[in-house]
Amino acid sequence: MARRSPGEAVTIDHRALALERISGKVLWRYPFTVADPKITHGFGGSAAVADGRVFLASLDGRLHAFAAR
Repeated sequence: MARRSPGEAVTIDHRALALERISGKVLWRYPFTVADPKITHGFGGSAAVADGRVFLASLDGRLHAFAAR
């Protein structure tokens, strides 16, 4: 792996996923697409669960809601 300069931007593949609590099996995945990789992106904080949905706030100001299975 090549060494990176301090402050060099790195692209990270962000995605949300749900795991089965006991087995750890992946129940679903959601790829997080990035319109502009120069802007800070990803999910901030932990997910919240309410009314059968999982909510995630993204750093671009959007709120994502997924059906909890």
